[in-house]
Amino acid sequence: MWHFNYRDITDFDRMAKRVMPFWTFYSRNMALQGQVWTKYPQRLNRSYFNAKRNIEESSDPDSIVPSYFGEGGMIRLPFNLGGGTAYGAADLPSLRFLEDLDKASNPSRILADAGPIPKLAAELLAGKKLYTDQPFMDRMSRTERTPWGAEVRTPNESPGWAQIPGVRQLLEAAGLADTYEDGTPVMTDRTQYTVENLVPLLSRSSKLIPNQEFQQERQLANILSFLGIGVRSNTQGAQDAELRRRQAIEAALAEKEKDLGR
Repeated sequence: MWHFNYRDITDFDRMAKRVMPFWTFYSRNMALQGQVWTKYPQRLNRSYFNAKRNIEESSDPDSIVPSYFGEGGMIRLPFNLGGGTAYGAADLPSLRFLEDLDKASNPSRILADAGPIPKLAAELLAGKKLYTDQPFMDRMSRTERTPWGAEVRTPNESPGWAQIPGVRQLLEAAGLADTYEDGTPVMTDRTQYTVENLVPLLSRSSKLIPNQEFQQERQLANILSFLGIGVRSNTQGAQDAELRRRQAIEAALAEKEKDLGR
């Protein structure tokens, strides 16, 4: 029951694995965890969810929390990490069931676990990161609002690997990067994401040796994640990204209503 036979697969499984490498585990685990949730819900409630409620009682809730924090069953911890409230992730199969169930009802979320090339192609077509549902920032700079209401435009600085002499000039010649008026090398969110997905080592370097503000906010959490410690930080950058995600969803719904003449 608990150990899957990875040789016992059908022709459909073989076809699905070409797009989603972990299809065998995903499909078998969904059925298994469905049984666990159906037969033993009281055990999950008494153990994990009671512990989660008790720990979170010792801290005030954040006003904005990224959606994937909740989907992963993360626990709000009573301390800050890297400029934001720390959240612990208990990587338990029974907790992933709810997230997997959501993926099963949303084809785009299933593609978030696909192989690098099919996943990247789907994300570029959708114009957003499928795992976090965040839209790409397709501008070389971004507009931020100060606490007193004024708008300030800041450059979307290129990651460290894109500023290496020779690489920077090559990217600029290809039209993938440019220079802001103050001399800062800049690049769109979409371009950075595309290159780092095609060359994962660059993504690792950006996280562990960051030069961008939002990456610097998450540096400690990224190092802990690299070491296998599941702690994330709800930084200001993470909250801003969640707001942009919500605004993009609202704008898309408004546009749909407009198209329908409502």
